[in-house]
Amino acid sequence: MSYFPRGASSPVVAEVALANGDMRRDRSLFHAIPDRRTNRREYDGRGIFPENRAQLTAQIPENYRLHWMDDHDDIRAVAEIAKHAAEARVLDRRAETEQMAWMRFGDDEARRRGDGTTVDELEIGGLARWFAGRYFNPRSWFLRFGAQTAGKRARDGFRSAGALALLTSTQTGENGWLMGGQVYERFALRATTLGIAHHPVNESIEMDRYRGEVLARFGAAGEDPLMLIRLGHARRPDPSVRRAVAYVASFRNS
Repeated sequence: MSYFPRGASSPVVAEVALANGDMRRDRSLFHAIPDRRTNRREYDGRGIFPENRAQLTAQIPENYRLHWMDDHDDIRAVAEIAKHAAEARVLDRRAETEQMAWMRFGDDEARRRGDGTTVDELEIGGLARWFAGRYFNPRSWFLRFGAQTAGKRARDGFRSAGALALLTSTQTGENGWLMGGQVYERFALRATTLGIAHHPVNESIEMDRYRGEVLARFGAAGEDPLMLIRLGHARRPDPSVRRAVAYVASFRNS
């Protein structure tokens, strides 16, 4: 596998060579791929069994670390940080313009475009659901209400979690970030096999003003944070609409 190959005529993240006889990795996780869902719902507060935590931690390779938090008071403290970070992200009009670009305001639009996340999938309720096109429009006067909605949802979501996990790396750069995505995917697939809901919520580790406090609360000062994840138990959502593999990957014989 070659990451970010040079000389590619179009944006290419990786080139993968397949050959007979190679040892299969992660075979036990394959069957979980169609079932994996990012679960944005509020969870029921139940904790994670120690044996399940051990299985999740076992997915983390060298150069990466998984910091765990399941104390209720500590989770509530991080929930407050997440609230302020979510509000700040919505009020950042440049960032909100990007977020708005992948929001879909109905199943028909999602099916037509084959991507994005619908308002229903974002678990937005109340007036914000009906007026999402204004609440989250960076050019709208109603944006401040969207920020308040996002902050409350983030805080309530974190408070409902049975545990939080912070994935960090001891290395930086594009390769480290890309491999970190692979680490998280294995983590998420293992969580799926264990019936554990998972939801990465990253505003508070993406913003300088909040990152340091989050790292300190997890005892991860000096490490590069990649994912902040809510864990718990909730009804699994329906699958999102996505493009077929042929639209996002190309194959050739060597």
